[in-house]
Amino acid sequence: MLPSAIYEPLPFVYLGGGLSLLGLADRPALLLAGLALYLAGSLIWFRRGHHRRQDKQRQPHQRDWPHWLYECRPFALILLGVLMLRLSTHPVFLIPAFIWCLLGGRQLLQRHLHRFLMARPLSQRFSPR
Repeated sequence: MLPSAIYEPLPFVYLGGGLSLLGLADRPALLLAGLALYLAGSLIWFRRGHHRRQDKQRQPHQRDWPHWLYECRPFALILLGVLMLRLSTHPVFLIPAFIWCLLGGRQLLQRHLHRFLMARPLSQRFSPR
């Protein structure tokens, strides 16, 4: 069993390592390793979030999207933004790439807030743990 200090930040390490490899590597093997790390980090994040979810009885309105596609959307937006940053040939493309990354990060933050903070009773929302 891994200590909590190692276990908890593991998806962030995978996501960050994968994004840094995707953004900086030049060799195809490193790009594939970066993509694999990023996908592993997003899968771990999804699985942990689904398991720890406190509002399981109240599912968000998903507009008839499959559950897996709904959950993968912020990770796909961030990946799209990083790939656009990497492959951009003109500075004009940097703005949409940055916007994709921000939208994906915003969706992850909103989901975290709604699933874990807003699902707690009102008396526990703003008190320290």
